[in-house]
Amino acid sequence: MKNIVLYFVFISAQLFGQNQKAVDSLLTIIKKSTVDTATIEAYRQLAFEYEGVNIRTYFKYINQALELALKKNHLPSVASCYMDLGIGHENLGNGDSSILFLEKTEDIYTKINDEDGLTAVYVNIGSTYRSLGNFSKAIEYNIKALRIAEKINKKDRVADCKNSIGNIYRQKGNLEQALKYSQEAFDIYTEVNDLEGISRISNNIGIIYSELKDSKKALEYYFKSLELRLKLNSRSSIANCYSSIGCEYYEMDKLNDAIEYHNKALKINEELSNKKGIAIDLTNIAAVYTKQKKYHDALVRLKKAESIAVETKFRDLLKEIYQTSALNYELLNDFKNAYAYHQKYTQLKES
Repeated sequence: MKNIVLYFVFISAQLFGQNQKAVDSLLTIIKKSTVDTATIEAYRQLAFEYEGVNIRTYFKYINQALELALKKNHLPSVASCYMDLGIGHENLGNGDSSILFLEKTEDIYTKINDEDGLTAVYVNIGSTYRSLGNFSKAIEYNIKALRIAEKINKKDRVADCKNSIGNIYRQKGNLEQALKYSQEAFDIYTEVNDLEGISRISNNIGIIYSELKDSKKALEYYFKSLELRLKLNSRSSIANCYSSIGCEYYEMDKLNDAIEYHNKALKINEELSNKKGIAIDLTNIAAVYTKQKKYHDALVRLKKAESIAVETKFRDLLKEIYQTSALNYELLNDFKNAYAYHQKYTQLKES
């Protein structure tokens, strides 16, 4: 099973999950305020309280913030809102919509000469291109971001860039470079005491150790990440951690544990309407069923995952779905469908 979760995106606020006290306080500010930048920011912060908890409410408040920012013609706020929308769409697997909003953000930051903002948006554009399978574009934008971050001495941004570049190298199969950049990011996140960053990079380092066949080290970093994410209560991040742990148990042939953790991840992603996460979880569950010789059960999950992956243009996952589907059909002696899916896999891999 290939663990291909954790597409890193930079978000300009810490995402600790919904805090009702904070929500009530922000709603009070909005009700009492006139239409100004403080009101716009209150709507954005209110949206962040729902990120990873209720994506629909997240979009609702970001769009309200954007409407006010456009009305005030406050370009920095407009740019921030566009980036928030781009990140939201990326998290849902809507790559084309994500690029559209992030390019709007880039145009504004370039116009107002906001280098810090450009660093953030370049990381996010790179992340979206990576999820679309365009690694050359992904590296291009992350290197742009890293150069600016180092120039303006923003350590948190430097760590974000190194984290993202590490992810790209991992997907390209260069694990030595992946571990190098990820460890550098871990050290910087620790230095600036960024708990969200530490939890995220710990999970990514766990994935690298998993691919290096060091399950003990992998689980050590996964559970380190999970402990922090449960404290921060970011549900989408918790789901990612569950998925990673499930993949590692699969590699260790602890299949009941693998199913347990993948189902935990799936439950959260379904509640969040996270298409990309749902497709990954279904594919991972199918892989476990294949190993358990439950081929029909595996194919039911793969069909659902395939539909979502096609809709969201999730090329990396689609390759795995096609390959796993071909294997299951072959094991069922359905050689016609096995050949058809093998052809789909080959065509996508070579395109």
